[in-house]
Order: sequence, then C-alpha cells, then structure tokens
Amino acid sequence: MNSAVRRLRQETSTVFLPTRLTDSKIAHLIKNKALESTLSHRETKKKRAGAYRLTYSVLKELQDQQDKGSAVGIRALTTAMWVMMKHGLPRAVPRLFDHMVSKRIKPEVIAWNILAGSYASTGSFDMMWGSIHKMKEASIQPNVMTYNTCIGQASRAEGASECFKLFSQMVAERIVPDSHSWSRLISSCDTVHKAQQTLDAMQQSMQPTFVHFNAVLAVCLKKLDDTSGELFFRSMLAQKLRDCKPNTTSYTTLMTIYKNQGRFDNVVEVYNRMKTFAITPNTATYIVFLGACDMMATRGGPEQAKYISVAVTAAKQAVREGLDDPSLLITASRFLLTHKGHNELVALRDFLNDHDIDMPKTFVIHVAEATRAIEHVQNPA
Repeated sequence: MNSAVRRLRQETSTVFLPTRLTDSKIAHLIKNKALESTLSHRETKKKRAGAYRLTYSVLKELQDQQDKGSAVGIRALTTAMWVMMKHGLPRAVPRLFDHMVSKRIKPEVIAWNILAGSYASTGSFDMMWGSIHKMKEASIQPNVMTYNTCIGQASRAEGASECFKLFSQMVAERIVPDSHSWSRLISSCDTVHKAQQTLDAMQQSMQPTFVHFNAVLAVCLKKLDDTSGELFFRSMLAQKLRDCKPNTTSYTTLMTIYKNQGRFDNVVEVYNRMKTFAITPNTATYIVFLGACDMMATRGGPEQAKYISVAVTAAKQAVREGLDDPSLLITASRFLLTHKGHNELVALRDFLNDHDIDMPKTFVIHVAEATRAIEHVQNPA
C-alpha cells in the first residue's frame, strides 16, 4: 500500500462516520473507493480483475447504503456511472442508468453524457447516437460536454471517422467547440498529417496551447513516426507563446517515441535536456528513462556500470519528488536485478526505508533475490 492509498483510507474512515449518508457524501465515498482500487492494483498485471473488483465494490456500496436508508440519489448513481466509464467498465453504465430510471430518478444531462460516452468507448456508435437522440426526446439538449465525452471515448475505440462526425454535428447544432473539443479531435486522428491539419484548422478559431501540440505528438507516438515527432517537437520549441512551449508531457512523449524506435541515446539526451531547462519529470518520464538505461546497460563493460549508477540516481530523485509509484519502483528493481546491480538494489531498499516508502511486493522479491546473490558471492560454499 503506498502513501496515496493510506491517505484515502484515512479520509474515508474519518469522514464517513454516520450510519446514513447524504447523496453527495455517497458520491464522494464512491470516488474514493475507485481511486483507492486503482492505486492498489497499479502494480499488478491483473488490472482487469481489479476493475471487476472495483465494480463489485461500487455496486455493493450503493446497495448497502440503500439498505441503511441512506439517500442514494442522482449524484451517487451518476458518480458510479462515471467511475465505471473512467475505469474501463463502460458496459456497466447502461445498467446503472436503467436502475436510475427504474427508481423514477430523472437523469440529468451529465448522466446522459456518460451513457452516450460509454457506448462510444465500446465502439457501439449506433447506440451512442441513439442515446443522444433520446436525450433530445427527453427535452435535454446535448451540450459541449456531451460531444467532448463522446469524441474522447470514441477516440479510444479507434473511431476516428466517428469523432469527426460528432464534431461536425456539434458545429451544426451551433455548439461552439472548446479547447477540450479540439484536443480530443486531434488525438483521434489516424494519421500525423490529419492531426497537423486539424491543429491548423483550430488556429483559425482559437489559439492552441501545449495541450493541443502534445495531442499531435501523441499521434506521432501512436503511428511510430519518430521523424515527424522530432520535427514537431522542434516546432514547439520555436513557438513564441509560453503556453505553446514543451512541458513534461511533451518531453516524455518524445522520449517514448525515441525509445520505441530503439534510439536510446536520444532518450538520455532529451532527459538531460529536461533537467537543463528545469522541466520536472513525472512518473512516466522516469519509467521511460529507466527503460532506456536498461537497454544502454546491455552493452556491458563501463556502459553497464555507468547506467546502473545513473538509474539509481534517477530512482532516488523520483522518490525525493514524491513519485513513489509502484510501477516506477518495480521498473528500477527489475533493471538492477537484471544487470546484477545487487548492492545498488539493497542500497535503494535502505533509501526507501529511510524515506518511509512502502515497497510493492515485486520490489521486495527482487531485493530478496539480490540479497541471496550477494550472500552467495560472499559465501560460495
């Protein structure tokens, strides 16, 4: 259990003391349960199983609160729908929506938006359009959030053409696209050229920011186009407006593009450039960087020793910055174990203990293997 999970459990246990809760407090409790479940299962590959446990937990919470006579209303049910869609279980959303209707609770626009988005995320585009039509029949007009939600979810379902249909329909209904509309539309593009064209079209109506430039970089990553990604990143550096300059996400995306193309020297170069320009890395940055160090260390000799030292320094720096994510710690321990940095791994464990950091099970297993290897060297008999 990491520090974020501990804080959530403490908050939940201290805030929700009454037997009967209000609708808004149930909604807040469900959000906390969802976040706790996500953090708890981040280190395991069985994320799908974790998601199903999350579904059971949320639905059981709703039932328990109803049994206690708590006010399970529109906020609690809408929040539960949002949790299901956000955490990869959109097929549970229509059930909750139907439950809401069966309890004679009139769905608000947010609930309709989540319902339409859940259909979009599973590629059920006919159902998505059908739910938008039913909204209008219920005298609830779709708004910019309706289309933004659908575009974002359809993008995840690789429905690029559907995203542009949604955008066109939004404009036809005289709903003005906002910054989120454009960023999600760019992210949905299936070619780098189309993403750049969409960014150009956006500039005719509003000033893009690094969010929109990052969306184009993400398409370069998706299409494994390191040349376009490199050129586009340079164009961001040349931007005069501060809001268009590369940020942590921009640098991390470029590093990932290089890593996926086997350009590990370039990953290290971009990481060092981040430090030069005082751009703070995040968890994803460190994981990509450690992955590049791993490949550089395979060259053996002085390079191996060098990158073991560099990796340990990066891992410690991440912890100092409050990034005690299990996946980052496991990436570091696996790297050190693979390249026989046994003493460095044990030292990293001591460093984490000094900083009162909870270590994931896989990390502990790696440390145990390193300890046995050290003992075998010291006592070969």
